[in-house]
Amino acid sequence: MRIVRKLLNIGAFSWILILIIWQVVSMFSLPVFLPGPLAVMQGLESLLASGTFGQFVGISLIRILAGWIIGSAIGIPIGILMGCNPIVRALIDPILNFFRFIPAIG
Repeated sequence: MRIVRKLLNIGAFSWILILIIWQVVSMFSLPVFLPGPLAVMQGLESLLASGTFGQFVGISLIRILAGWIIGSAIGIPIGILMGCNPIVRALIDPILNFFRFIPAIG
């Protein structure tokens, strides 16, 4: 009981519980859809050993940055136009209102 309280105090218990749940759920799923934590750690180990982990992280960061730059390059001028011109606002506002209620993760 003392060990459980210590684990609860440092927050490790919740992480251990999440890992256990993840492992159990992954046993009932195809590894392609939900690999277990051990498989993920083995994959990370192989990426680190081969030296490709940093390359893949870099590629992902470049994609994120490119998307942000493209979105800003399109959104900022449209926002300025909408703020300055009521006709542009009347044309674009219905489209923006349609997409406003779609979750960002969707």
